[in-house]
Amino acid sequence: MKPTNLVFLLARNLDWAMPGINGNCLSYTDAIDALGEESVRITCALSGEPEGKACRAAVLGGGYRAEILPPEETAFARCLSEAGYGVHFSGSWNRTGHAPLSPDSQTDALLDTLDALSRSGAPFALFCDFDAPGDGSSPELVSGDDLDPFRERWFRPAPSFALNDRSVPRSARLTASRLGEENERRKLRYAMLTALDRCVERILSRVEESALSRDTLIVFTSDGGLLFGDHGRVGGGTFYEEAVRTPLFLRRTMVLSPGEAELCISSADLCPTILALLNLPVPEEMTGRSFAPAILDGKTDDTPAVITGKDYAALRGRHYKLCRDLKRKKTMLFDLRTDPYELNDLAENEAFAALRAEMEEALNARLSALPPAKKRR
Repeated sequence: MKPTNLVFLLARNLDWAMPGINGNCLSYTDAIDALGEESVRITCALSGEPEGKACRAAVLGGGYRAEILPPEETAFARCLSEAGYGVHFSGSWNRTGHAPLSPDSQTDALLDTLDALSRSGAPFALFCDFDAPGDGSSPELVSGDDLDPFRERWFRPAPSFALNDRSVPRSARLTASRLGEENERRKLRYAMLTALDRCVERILSRVEESALSRDTLIVFTSDGGLLFGDHGRVGGGTFYEEAVRTPLFLRRTMVLSPGEAELCISSADLCPTILALLNLPVPEEMTGRSFAPAILDGKTDDTPAVITGKDYAALRGRHYKLCRDLKRKKTMLFDLRTDPYELNDLAENEAFAALRAEMEEALNARLSALPPAKKRR
């Protein structure tokens, strides 16, 4: 059997709701949307450790609390190299001293590498950690044409929007004085997303031109989103959906049937899942789980995913989500089918007492099975 190539595209700070395919009428994401239509779309893909570096370490390490290493030294790279793959990493991937680049600059270099790898005759794995859409702090990377549609926009607040919420740590709290700055950040993020979409189109076109489509697994996902006043917060690093839910598209022509897959897949599960889809062995020491059987068979899997950070933990199922705010010593329970913005806490509702107890027990068991935190450099 001919080995399957891998093109793995990671967008920075792209939450699930930003692409047009998920209902956003503000985004210019024709290429990303088309890729989604041709892919298995995971309905509940999650950044299991939604704090940037930790999430990328989980992706490349195949588990929670993975050590932050140069990408070439990670478990994902090692497994592919041992299987004879030519492996290349573009972008930061937690390298120190990385300066942000525009999506167009990254893609220019990426296409040159893709051409070289495809000519080698060996299977290849190409990973790109885009700096887009990012957090809106790099206006020098944004072109005027991409920004033009958003220059005069004032973004409508979400139903969960709150101002001066004193239960939120000061560093993450949205205040009136920050409203204008945060709106400008959102403009830049949408402009960067437009550029990213253009680059996704270029990459997919090159794969098609190189006659690699049938032999290549395309993965498109993100390391987590950002809040802009949702729940009174700005930035990421929290358990709310805006920070943790991400797009996840997997395209393999003639092998994977396009459509939605109702699965809760964490960033820690990506490496074992992708290795299995490439017909490669998954090392026993990886703590993430392979969802390849469910993806290939088109079956629903009710296994919930764990979300963990310094001051919080959560268990996210397809319908319900249990959250622990460790600083506030508060537990919350949300029904995401009827309450997608997480406004109605059911934790103290007697009708949900049994479900809360069940999810508390499951979360405790999952957390106790996690490896100890590794030294991060």
